[in-house]
Order: sequence, then C-alpha cells, then structure tokens
Amino acid sequence: MYDQLRSLSRTLLIAGTFAGMALASSSLQAQNDPPPGSARLAHLQGNVSFQPDDSDSWGQADNNMPIGSGDLPVPHSSVVSQIESPSAASSNEASMY
Repeated sequence: MYDQLRSLSRTLLIAGTFAGMALASSSLQAQNDPPPGSARLAHLQGNVSFQPDDSDSWGQADNNMPIGSGDLPVPHSSVVSQIESPSAASSNEASMY
C-alpha cells in the first residue's frame, strides 16, 4: 500500500511539473514585442477623445489603451496624459491647460 501511494505521489509530482512548465512557456510566448510604432496611453487625467486609424468615429480614450501610428488621441482642456512607447527610453508626458 505504501509503495502504491509513493508511486502515485511521484507520478502526480512529475505530471504537475510538466504541466507547470507547459503553462510557463506558453505565457512567455504570449509576451511578444508590440509592433513598431505602437504605444499605450499609460495615464489620463481629464477628457481625451480618440479616433482609431481605420475608423471615422470618435470615442473616449481610457487608461492603458493601446495606440498605433495613425491613431488620433485629442486631449481637451485641463488634460494630463502620459504615453509610453517600448521604443522610447522613457515615457513622454504632455499637459494641456
């Protein structure tokens, strides 16, 4: 009985290890670099309208919203925004009053 339990626990440990390794490698593959020219609206304080490159309609921009080249974020009065780009050494901050 002890040998069966020991064998079962060893099998479960090995299976769990392989499952964990498979999950870890799949999440690493999902973290690809964003396409060139992309950024995100890291921080917004105020009203910012947004028009995607492939659309004629406008919407409200949100924190952590991805933006690409050709997208048009338009800040309104009293806005503080921060845009982060992986290609830039540091983030850019812009304020409009």
